[in-house]
Amino acid sequence: MRTPSSSRDTICETTVRCRGGKIAGTDTPCTCPAEANCVECFIQPDRPGQPLLVRVDQQPVDSEVQGALGPCFLLNGDVVMACASFCQISTDCGAFYAKASTRECCMQSRFSTDLGYLERPGGSYYSKRQCSACDNGYVIDSPYPPPPPVRGPDLNGQH
Repeated sequence: MRTPSSSRDTICETTVRCRGGKIAGTDTPCTCPAEANCVECFIQPDRPGQPLLVRVDQQPVDSEVQGALGPCFLLNGDVVMACASFCQISTDCGAFYAKASTRECCMQSRFSTDLGYLERPGGSYYSKRQCSACDNGYVIDSPYPPPPPVRGPDLNGQH
């Protein structure tokens, strides 16, 4: 994964649909979250086992904290993966903002990209990996929509 050179640069990550253990339209194997009966999810093949990157240096304007989630807190070590671990085990967390230079982790219960983004240089916004379709006879028990594809200008400022 490339690193942006300024807060105006954005990295576009390939986001694909994993269905029935294969990347849609291919024979390439993939794995959805460990929830039983999950048959479809979104993944970023270049970032295996990591949370879904939504934005670099920004977070959605429309995001909120509910339930047991509190204000931002500090973590040691790999801040992104540590924050992802806390988010994954929390039933209230659907996404988070992480900033390694300040060791900041801000978990959020929900977000929408419809209203745009706030500038938050130095950190990135991630979505919890989640199931988007279940086996017949099962439903998704989650208030979080599937994450949107990562969008933005490439490193040369092109869309």
